[in-house]
Amino acid sequence: MKFSNGANVFCSEQPTFKITLPWLADSGILIHSTSTIVPFNQDQDQVYVEKDSEKKYIAFCYLGYIATGDFCSFDITTYANSEYKVLDCQHDCSFEEWQAEHIIAKSFEDWLIKIFDEVIQNNGRPEYWIPSPLYSDIP
Repeated sequence: MKFSNGANVFCSEQPTFKITLPWLADSGILIHSTSTIVPFNQDQDQVYVEKDSEKKYIAFCYLGYIATGDFCSFDITTYANSEYKVLDCQHDCSFEEWQAEHIIAKSFEDWLIKIFDEVIQNNGRPEYWIPSPLYSDIP
């Protein structure tokens, strides 16, 4: 990711590369580029990092299919073997809840493999960690 232009994957329509409020469910998964990851984190920090608190995550991916404000992040408190665990950052939970209950991959590589496996091998949605009943209303 250090030298990445990001990626917009699993879109059901033409991808939209602007990060705006109408960026909804047809936009798939947006993995932020080196030029957009800082503003994306600043937006998330306004909601999830309390004043005078230490930031403990790096948000890197917006989940467009779900269209709820959920995103994925690296847990920067879990650095091991040059990797960070990946968290499912549900918009209605705190970092402590993400860290305790929402670890979805042991590394970025593991996360990428899992999302592609879910789509290619299982013909499923890339958000493998979210129970399928949530998708009952999403085409």
